[in-house]
Amino acid sequence: MITQYIKDNKTAEIFNKIFDGDDTGRGKLLNPGEKKKKATWEYKPFDSLSHLLGTEIQGRSNVNVSKGAVRWLAWDIDEEYEAKDFCSKIWIYNRELIPFKSLSGRWHLFLFLDAWTSVNEATKKAKSIQEDLIKLKLEVDKGHTLPNGYSIEKGKPGYWIYLPYSKTEAYSPYGQPLSLTQFIYRYKFRKHPLIAGAIGMTKGGRHKALFNVGMYLRFNEVDITLEDIGALMSDPITDQKEIDHANDNEKYDQDHLNKNYNNYLSDLCGGEIPFEKTKEKPEETKITDLKMFDWQDYMALDIPEPSFVIERLFKTKSVNFISGPKGNGKTEFTLGLTDTISKGGEFLNYKVIEPWPVIYIDGEMDEYDLIERRIPYTQHQAPHKHYFNIIHYAQQIDQTIPDIKTEHGQKLIMNKINEVRKITGKTPVIVLDNLRSLSNYKENDSDDWRPIGVWLKNLRALDVVSIVIDHHGKGENAGPRGSSSKTDWANVSIFIKSVSKNRTKGKIRLGLHFDKARGLKPDETEDFECEYDFDGNWTIEQTQSAATEEHYLEQIYKQRRLEFELCRTEERKLDKQLQQGKITKQIYNKLRKAHSKEVSKTQQQLADMLQISVGKLNQLINGSYESYFIRRNKEEYEKSRHPDGSFVTERALKEYDDLVKEWRQKSENRNIHKLPTEAWLREKNPKHIIPMNFRQVERAWADWTKDPYDFMNKVPEISDKEALKATPYIGDPENGDY
Repeated sequence: MITQYIKDNKTAEIFNKIFDGDDTGRGKLLNPGEKKKKATWEYKPFDSLSHLLGTEIQGRSNVNVSKGAVRWLAWDIDEEYEAKDFCSKIWIYNRELIPFKSLSGRWHLFLFLDAWTSVNEATKKAKSIQEDLIKLKLEVDKGHTLPNGYSIEKGKPGYWIYLPYSKTEAYSPYGQPLSLTQFIYRYKFRKHPLIAGAIGMTKGGRHKALFNVGMYLRFNEVDITLEDIGALMSDPITDQKEIDHANDNEKYDQDHLNKNYNNYLSDLCGGEIPFEKTKEKPEETKITDLKMFDWQDYMALDIPEPSFVIERLFKTKSVNFISGPKGNGKTEFTLGLTDTISKGGEFLNYKVIEPWPVIYIDGEMDEYDLIERRIPYTQHQAPHKHYFNIIHYAQQIDQTIPDIKTEHGQKLIMNKINEVRKITGKTPVIVLDNLRSLSNYKENDSDDWRPIGVWLKNLRALDVVSIVIDHHGKGENAGPRGSSSKTDWANVSIFIKSVSKNRTKGKIRLGLHFDKARGLKPDETEDFECEYDFDGNWTIEQTQSAATEEHYLEQIYKQRRLEFELCRTEERKLDKQLQQGKITKQIYNKLRKAHSKEVSKTQQQLADMLQISVGKLNQLINGSYESYFIRRNKEEYEKSRHPDGSFVTERALKEYDDLVKEWRQKSENRNIHKLPTEAWLREKNPKHIIPMNFRQVERAWADWTKDPYDFMNKVPEISDKEALKATPYIGDPENGDY
């Protein structure tokens, strides 16, 4: 239902908001009706009601000094052009420019911006359009293009211009005057030119225009009906049969609308001026040369290396996708992740070293649903001010966030990115939740996706980290739904699905699979499962297959360790007998091998113990066991660096310390070697130190005592190769291969 705007306080408030600007003063016409105008400047706020009623004809500067910004631009056309020709020419040039008659019978043009824009940026835009208007052979008074003559530092708003609807009005593309109601609706729907241009139409073409708008409304969610548009025409269409006819457009698809769109726009303006279907200059022709660098010159560009916003997951300058079936926890996971991004800390096995501001753009959830989901994360610690920002569709005009595939929608988001960057000093991480609700692009059309993909790529070049939530395609672990080109520019693409098996009661369990992981290491992209308790707590959970394999590897490791220790115990006895000359080296080797065979399980015995097949056992030993062994051996080695370690025991450390003291009592030893030699230690035959561990004990002792004679000063990290050599019991136990 159309609202008829009469000149009352409510309408005056709307008018004041449309033409918001300087709030410190106003221009005022002193001699209404006289040809030569006399004006004055008053330090009084603009009075929109008295202006609309015509009791005081006023003007206003568009510069709000306190904000240092403007909401509209204006141009003064110093020539009395015929309305139809002039308005058609302006419509052809820019459908958002609205023409108004001036008090002198000439023209003013206004362009209404989407948000407060810095006065410097607005001035550049106004001058750029001014030059275009001059090229259209229009007489533009350059001195009165607004903003102009301002000084933010001195608190001066600069030049002002008379506003309409006291004695003047706006005009349609066809050159018809618009009522105040029609103007307000044209302003409201200025981003939808088929609708804006149809407002104020008279007989001749209005039925066709209504039909075209009906087709447009089928493919675009706009808060207006065909009945409303018919009522907003200067010769209204109210007959229901005519409205129904305009709605009868089922046989025409969106492709038909797109192909004929410019023709439909042409029908809304005068025919005297040919409507040239303007097209954007192809991107390829704008680039006249390609920059090329020698390798050394390229290195000298000092391109900064990307760092991690979330360690081992998302880097700065990255495009990232999180996809999965509907209702499978994508948003819940992303809310948990971005909460940690905004505050710093740990999320599952990922770490955020320092907080980053977040802009969460929600095009789907119920507005209170977002509050309910966020509260558990903020109950103990809330992010700093401006570090978790929300753009929710329900809070926007017409409950709509402009389509992100359009330049307009992208620009609005960029404005907010710059706003947060200015406040926090950091480029924010943006979340698009979700892609389908924020754009009507054709999912299977790579060309229709391209504007969004290019925009995300350009954001990456501006240091923006983007997280795009999308529904998944067909098939197990498929990537985002639709065109496969979606993730061409992506750095990381994660597939999420809920898991019911082994789920803890009262929690949601999710499985994560990396569909793409540019810049991450293989061990950082392994599938895993996690659980959320809906109270702000996420935990890593072991998958059933991983848990089973880990169990087998642990049992193999323990058995091999036991066999190793039994062999070393016997080897001590044999070492002593060999040193005393009781046995020969040949007998020593035979006895050692025989004992090894006696205490070691065969492959079949080990498989029987684990209740798996020999083939499965061989698969484990030849596959993941080596890396498991290295990891466990490194853990044991780290423990050996402390007195209570289990690999180099405290008793071994104390015994070695006594031996060092004994060694140093002999001056000749101290002068040659600061620590006991291996040969001397073998002669001493220590009770708690096995021969092959002499060096490990030496390193652990040096770390334990912090001895100034420590030849390395600190214990180095053990390599994989050293780990394998430390206790090499991967070989064949039947051959005594230790």
